Amino acid sequence: MKIKKSKNIYNIENKQIYLINKAKSFLRKLEKEKINTAKSSFCFLNTYGSTLGNSLLNFWLKYNLFDFLFVYFRNLISISSLSNYKIKNFNNQNFKNIIITWGRRENFKNNSYEDSFLSFKSSQFKDTLIFVIYNDLNIPKKIPKNVIIFFREKKKAKLFFFFKFFFFFFF
Repeated sequence: MKIKKSKNIYNIENKQIYLINKAKSFLRKLEKEKINTAKSSFCFLNTYGSTLGNSLLNFWLKYNLFDFLFVYFRNLISISSLSNYKIKNFNNQNFKNIIITWGRRENFKNNSYEDSFLSFKSSQFKDTLIFVIYNDLNIPKKIPKNVIIFFREKKKAKLFFFFKFFFFFFF
């Protein structure tokens, strides 16, 4: 028994083939111009999320310049939120392993870091460095020796940082 494909499936297939060919030629053109496609956010052509690559794919399909420019400028302005990151509790020690995880103030109890994602305590792994990407405003007073906290000092975006970065990058 032969299964009939609907016109809708052919339409989807044609769009996929069109995007694959368009992406290949786009990446080849950039590589000829000596642009490192591994570093360009325009070249991460994902089909999910609101990224520059995704909006470029949608632009090729729908030719909606407004959506593409919106994502572009939103990403450009987001540079202003990249300032004021700090590291707390860094000391020059050697560790056998490293665990990178996310954490909040509530994860620090009894002079130990308790990871709610991986279900462990920092006191269980003395030879492991635990690098915590911190998502809270208040830094704990007691931090175990094998825990480093990466945090943002202030939550406000700084336009000064944006302009400084912009002029440094382009001039």
